[in-house]
Amino acid sequence: MLLLVPPGPECASQVLTALGEEPVYIHIDWDVLDPSYFPTEYKVSGGLLPAELRSVLSAVVIGHEIVGLETAEFEAPEDSMAQQAGIHTALDVLAPLLEVWRRDSGKDSRIEDTTS
Repeated sequence: MLLLVPPGPECASQVLTALGEEPVYIHIDWDVLDPSYFPTEYKVSGGLLPAELRSVLSAVVIGHEIVGLETAEFEAPEDSMAQQAGIHTALDVLAPLLEVWRRDSGKDSRIEDTTS
């Protein structure tokens, strides 16, 4: 089943509803982000903001087993400052996943929501 989830404040909850409790393999094409925030070859305005994508990833790591991660579509600009900005944005967006893997390296990546 294919479910299209538009950008916006309900994006994370709609993704969680679609996932149910299944293990999750995450694939991120960076061109899903608005091109004003991330360098990609395929530029379409109106994409997700980095904070929106990070919010989705933060929600997904709570209670889901992450079985893999793949990223694509990073078009490194020639300017080194722009390259660094793109890398910083990517690492910031991926931070929820990286934190789980850092903390739980070698263990089940499922974590519990402790914010309640």
